[in-house]
Amino acid sequence: MIFYLYITAAVILSAEIFLLSSVVSFLKQKVAIRELLKLLLVAAIASFVLFGALFIGGLIGNFIPELRNWYAASLFFILGLKLLYDAFKLAKTKRTINPLDKHGLMILTFFSAINSMFVGIGFGMLSLPWIDFFWGVILLFMGAILGYFWGLKVKKLRGKHLEIVSSVLYLIIAIVIITNS
Repeated sequence: MIFYLYITAAVILSAEIFLLSSVVSFLKQKVAIRELLKLLLVAAIASFVLFGALFIGGLIGNFIPELRNWYAASLFFILGLKLLYDAFKLAKTKRTINPLDKHGLMILTFFSAINSMFVGIGFGMLSLPWIDFFWGVILLFMGAILGYFWGLKVKKLRGKHLEIVSSVLYLIIAIVIITNS
């Protein structure tokens, strides 16, 4: 059950990177290896943060084994509320950030890394096996690559409601963790 919840969370993280990648390629309107490598770096940073957070979450979970489900569910609840806040209060600000600019890409990478940190600590507390971590990494890199090529093909970008959908899914993950504890 934890594996499927992790895959769901990894798909949500991948969708964020997919959207970022599609915006970059949509704005560029041509294949640029340099931009693709930057987006793969974003996926690598998110993966590194996810791995480190899984390790930290595993350590924390070992100290409080009887409460690990409650703490993990609390993290996903907080992440869901954070994304809901982002959707209503920060959406316009995030859309004004230029991902082709070095600083803009760093800011958007930071937002993805924060979400990866929450997911990693939460699933680390739930004692996710280390081998399962790599499925999430594969999804993050697939999101970067597929999003890049998707952005080259589309005429209009969509994705304004990704944070609301992500928020609801993280809240559902929190409820599932609590009800299965």
